[in-house]
Amino acid sequence: MKKFLQIFALCALCVLAAPMVFAVQNKNSVHNATKDTVYNVVLHIRKSSTVKLSGEIDADTIFKISAALLDNEIYISYKNKKNKAERKETVKISLDISNTTGLKELPAKAFMFRDNLESIIIPDSIEIIGAEAFYDCDGLKSLTIPDNVKVIGNSAFAACNNLENITIPNSVEIIEKDAFRGCGLEKITIPANVKKIESGNFSYCSKLTEFIVDENNKNYKSVDGSLYNKDGTTLVRYNPSRKEKSFTIPENVKNIGTTAFFGCKDLEIIIIPDSLRIIEDSAFEACENLKNITIPAGIKEIGSRVFKGCSSITELIVDKNNENFKFVDGFLYSKDGTVLVFCFPDRVGKSFIIPDGVKNIGDYAFESCEALEEIVIPSGIKNIGAGAFYWCINLKTITLPVGIETIRESTFSICKSLESITIPGSVKSIENKAFSSCGLKSIIIPDGVENIGASAFYNCSSIENITIANSVKSIGESAFSDCYKLDSIIMPSNIKTIENSTFYMCHELKSITIPNGIESIGDSAFHYCKNLVSITIPTSVKSIGSYAFAVCEKLEDITIPIGIETIKKGTFSECRRLKDLIIPDSVKTIGEVAFENCNGFWNVIIPSSVKSIEKEAFADCYYLESITIPDSVENIGEGALWWCTELKRLNFRGTEAQWNKIPKGKNWRSGCFKLKLRFNYKE
Repeated sequence: MKKFLQIFALCALCVLAAPMVFAVQNKNSVHNATKDTVYNVVLHIRKSSTVKLSGEIDADTIFKISAALLDNEIYISYKNKKNKAERKETVKISLDISNTTGLKELPAKAFMFRDNLESIIIPDSIEIIGAEAFYDCDGLKSLTIPDNVKVIGNSAFAACNNLENITIPNSVEIIEKDAFRGCGLEKITIPANVKKIESGNFSYCSKLTEFIVDENNKNYKSVDGSLYNKDGTTLVRYNPSRKEKSFTIPENVKNIGTTAFFGCKDLEIIIIPDSLRIIEDSAFEACENLKNITIPAGIKEIGSRVFKGCSSITELIVDKNNENFKFVDGFLYSKDGTVLVFCFPDRVGKSFIIPDGVKNIGDYAFESCEALEEIVIPSGIKNIGAGAFYWCINLKTITLPVGIETIRESTFSICKSLESITIPGSVKSIENKAFSSCGLKSIIIPDGVENIGASAFYNCSSIENITIANSVKSIGESAFSDCYKLDSIIMPSNIKTIENSTFYMCHELKSITIPNGIESIGDSAFHYCKNLVSITIPTSVKSIGSYAFAVCEKLEDITIPIGIETIKKGTFSECRRLKDLIIPDSVKTIGEVAFENCNGFWNVIIPSSVKSIEKEAFADCYYLESITIPDSVENIGEGALWWCTELKRLNFRGTEAQWNKIPKGKNWRSGCFKLKLRFNYKE
C-alpha cells in the first residue's frame, strides 16, 4: 500500500487546502460518525481525537476509514514540511467501532501501515481478524479484541512495535502464522480455548517477559515463562527475557518449534536432550552468542535457517550414532551425502564445488554466503531448495544442471552480481521471487516453462530484455515490476491474464504486444511505464484494472476494445500525451479519476451506453475543449470536470429538463470558467 501514497496525495491536498466544517479542533475530543460521514470526519481531524462510529458497516466502510487515515497523515506531513516547524505536528486517532453492526470479519490489510492509528475498539460482531489487518501500525498502543473472535489471521499485528498490551479473549481458537511477530508485547496470556498457535508468532518480540497460559487450556502450558504444548513434547517459544547464558532443554521435549529461540542473544550454550527428534525452521536464528552445539543421535529432521545469524558458532558436533546427518567442513549433509542441508557462511570462500553424490540442495542452504562468487553444481542435482542462494550478493557464475524442473521461491533473490544465467529446458516452473533483486541483464525463458511466479523478476533493475517462450501459461503478479531498464517484451500467446502490477514501474518499457486471447489486464499492470509510447489491446480483453496504464506519460494512442464495460479507477490517469480518445459503446461506467490529468486530447465523445461518470473522471484535463454527454447518463460525480480550464462546450444530447434531473456531485465543473452548455445536441 505504501507504493500508492502518491496517488492519494494529490486529491487529499487539493481537498484539504480550504477550511472544512468537519475539522476537529480540540485535543482528545470525541467525534461521532456514520459509515456515510466517517471518511470526511477522519480526514479533517487536526488534533489527537477519538472517532466513534455507529450503525451498520461493511468492509468498504473499513477501507474508507483506512483511506482517510492515510490521507490525513499525508496532509499533516505536507503541512509540517511546508511550515518547516521545529516541533512537528502529530495527530493520533483512536477509533471506537464497538457500537456498529453487520461486520463479521475485519478484512485483510484493513489498517496496514496506518501509523496514526493509536487505539481501536472492535465490535462484538467480529469473528475473524484478517491477515495483516494491523500490520506495521507503529502508533498502535492499545486494542480491545471482542469475545466473539475465533481466528487471529496471519501477521494480523505483526510489526506493531508499540503494542505493549493485548488481551486475547477466551473465544479465540486459532492464532495464525506470525500474528504477533515483532510486537512490543511485554507479556501475553493464552486463554483456555486456544487450539492452535502457528509458527513465527512471537519472534522479534524483544520486550516479551513471559507467557501465561490458562490452566484449563488443553493444548498449551507455560513453564518458567516459556511456552510448551500441553504434554511438554514441543517447546513452542523460549522466554526471551531470561538472561541466563545456558539452557538445558527438558528431557521429554521431542520438537523445537519454528523460531523457538529466535533472537535469544544472552544464550551461549544450549544442551539438547537425547529425546529430541525435530528442530524446526529458524529454531535458533539470531542467537548471536550461541557457541558450539551438539546434535544428538535421535535427531531425524532439521529445518532451514536453523542457525542463521549464529555468528559465534564455529563447529557443529553431530553424534556419530546419528543415522540422519553428518557435519563436514562447515556443511551439514544427510548421512548418505545426498542432501546438502546448509552451511555456515563464514566457512565458504570465493568458489565451491558441490560434491558428487549430492542430489538435493536444502532450503536456504547457502544463504548469505557473501564471499561466494562461483559455484559448481554437478549434473546429478535434481532439486535446489527455496532460497538456496538467497543474499549471495557476490555470486557471479552458476550453471543449472539439466534435470532441474523447478526454480523455487527466492532461490536467487538478491544475487546482485549475477548478471546472466541459463535456464535449462527441463525447467517447467519459476516460482515466486525466484530471481527478485538480481543483477541480471537479460533472460531467456525457454520452451517448456509453463509458470512464472509472482515477483519472479521483481526489481531486477539492470535487466533490459526478456524472451518468454509460448509454452508459458501464467505470469504472476508483479513478475517484472520495478525492472526499470526493461525496454521491450513480447507476451506469450497462451496466457489469459496480465496480473496486477506485472510491469509496474518498468520505466524504459517503450512498446509491448499483447496477444489476442488475453482476457484481462490487472490493476497497475503498466502503472508508471513512463516511456511506453504504444500498446495494442486486443478485442479479447474484457476487463482493464484500476490504474492499469496510469502515469504512462508518453502514451499517445490506445484503443479501448469493444466489450469493456467499466473504465476503472485511475486506469489512464496522468497519461499526459494521450491524444485520440475513443470510448467504445460497450462502456457503462467511467470510473473515478479514470482520465485525470490527461492533457493531450481536446475532444471527448461519450457513447450512449454510459450511465455513470464518476468522481474526478476528467479532472485537470487542462486542454479539453469539448465534451459530449449522452442522455443515458444518470450520474455525474464530484469534481468530474474539475479544473478543465479550457473546456468551452458541454454538448448534452438530451433536453435541458433531462440535464437538470441528473444528480451532480459538488464542484463537478469547478474551474471550468469558459464552459457553456448546449442541449439537444446532434452532430
